[in-house]
Amino acid sequence: MLARAHNSETLRNRMLECSVLRIEEAVNSADHHASVAAYRVLETAKAWHDWEASHNQLVSHIATQRNAAQQSLAVKRMALSMIHLKAPFEYLRDFAVRGGARQRFFSTLFGSHDYARAVVREHRNYLSAMCSYLCVDRFCGGGSLQYIRDYERRYANYWNLQVQARERESRGETMLVEVDTDVLQSLHAEVKEARDQLLDAGLSAADRYTLEELRRPTGDTVRLSRPRFAPD
Repeated sequence: MLARAHNSETLRNRMLECSVLRIEEAVNSADHHASVAAYRVLETAKAWHDWEASHNQLVSHIATQRNAAQQSLAVKRMALSMIHLKAPFEYLRDFAVRGGARQRFFSTLFGSHDYARAVVREHRNYLSAMCSYLCVDRFCGGGSLQYIRDYERRYANYWNLQVQARERESRGETMLVEVDTDVLQSLHAEVKEARDQLLDAGLSAADRYTLEELRRPTGDTVRLSRPRFAPD
């Protein structure tokens, strides 16, 4: 029991260490959205500590799974959760939703609550999820990462159309809503297929190797501390 707890702690610490390095790298990434999200999380001590607490819970859950197969499955489920959590703000960003359209978006999806608070909440969720999602490529093999990215693409297609369909329904565009319903059913089937492919794939040799490397102790007790960098 003590050996298992020690191994879990080692894995958790190594995952946190790799996460710090991943976020530092992302600041200078060619991926503009990843770079901005990483910069925002690193920008203040509060933002960093908020993400630290959230990410620590995610990797702790992975590390305490009983074996490599369950740990790999937990990594995949974490990736799915982060994809779902960051989707609303990605829609706002990618479709440049502004002004009254943005207010209708929040009202349609989250109800008629405080608009300003909802915006802050979803932006915070986006930044946290985006940064944790960036770390996934340090926790799994290339094959699993390909499945994850395929799911992300299919889920974005489904989620975006679902939002647009709700907006058209609220405007009473009946004929378009009927077309949307048929397309949504097809896209939903594609999302389910991608999810099943990911979760049913099992533990690959690359996944096992990645987790074994993460379990390898470095001799240091790692604490997830806020990196320092010089903003451009």
